[in-house]
Amino acid sequence: MKKILLLAISTMVLTLSLQAGKAYPLLESKEGIEFLNTTQIKEIFKDGTTIVGTNFKFNKEVVQNYKGDGTYFGTVASGKKKVSGKWFVEDNTICHTPKNKNKKKCREIYKKDDFYYELNGKKIIMNFKLK
Repeated sequence: MKKILLLAISTMVLTLSLQAGKAYPLLESKEGIEFLNTTQIKEIFKDGTTIVGTNFKFNKEVVQNYKGDGTYFGTVASGKKKVSGKWFVEDNTICHTPKNKNKKKCREIYKKDDFYYELNGKKIIMNFKLK
């Protein structure tokens, strides 16, 4: 009886946490993934680079195009929302300042196998491949 009650409570807690809102998954360990430094990030993000990946919070496709003049444009939410703004590399991070916003967002880039991962602290924001 206790096992059934415990299972019911666990299921309810899991269901409530899933309904409470979506959140980025957390990276428990950076073991086995390669941290990219400023030079490596600049080699990836350059004029003509297009990335295609998944935003982990919403599990939706992201496509972004980077230009040599420091601008980017693309879509998120599987093409439903357009994004654009300025980008630059600073202190081993890729930084974005979205159009019409003065807030920059800088994130570390890691690589594992064929995928790159954009992290904000321990939060896994997205993964992507170069197109």
